[in-house]
Amino acid sequence: MAEVRELGRAFSRGECVPGLHAVAVPLMGTSRRDRLALSAASPADRGDGPALAERAEQLRRSAARPTAPADLP
Repeated sequence: MAEVRELGRAFSRGECVPGLHAVAVPLMGTSRRDRLALSAASPADRGDGPALAERAEQLRRSAARPTAPADLP
């Protein structure tokens, strides 16, 4: 967990589902109850290591985008 906190991302390399790799980044909420994450998964043969790190960075950029104003749908 310390590594996940330090890097700001978590990887799963077939631990839950054999042949499936996933990466997740936290979504910062307004309270401690907002414990959410943004994740992406793909078949293991579509990349490991650098590909997962790139997906993590893409997710991090998406998670950091400003939210829409409350009056917009």
